[in-house]
Amino acid sequence: MRFFDNDTMAGMNTPGTPGIGVEPLNTPRLQRNPTGYFRVPLATHRLANKIAFITGGGGKIGVETAARLIREGANVTLMDISFEALEQALVSLKDAIYTGEIATSRILTVVGDASKEEDVVAAVERTLKMFKRIDIAFLNAGVSYPATPLLETAEDRYDEVMGINVKSGMSCRGYA
Repeated sequence: MRFFDNDTMAGMNTPGTPGIGVEPLNTPRLQRNPTGYFRVPLATHRLANKIAFITGGGGKIGVETAARLIREGANVTLMDISFEALEQALVSLKDAIYTGEIATSRILTVVGDASKEEDVVAAVERTLKMFKRIDIAFLNAGVSYPATPLLETAEDRYDEVMGINVKSGMSCRGYA
């Protein structure tokens, strides 16, 4: 299969239109991949009965990852600092569960700060209480700020970014 950049693909493969590297939409067991341009065969339920723990679960990457894991059969815990983001994630993830199951039986949402070990431990404990184990950990929580030379970065900003983007992963050690 050949891959092209977005400019080349712009007019060539509109969704649902067969083209170079694209199968028709009605082909069984084919799903849109994240780029939206190519369709590839996917195995189904490769992650049946697996449990995934996702920090930063209310953000776009967290929600898209959770949707893919759910479609593959996994149950997920979404941890995020924003209650509103988790509510929106739950609404959008209900569509990923096409088996008729109740969303809250497959998805656990936990509000917490991934940079605080006690919040992560509490979220992991809730996950273990509901699902009994964790098989997959996607430590996705992170923040960004406008690029600044290191010598011009305030120490509190540096500590915040390192605490969330790097140190938050340490809180999950030993669980997954």
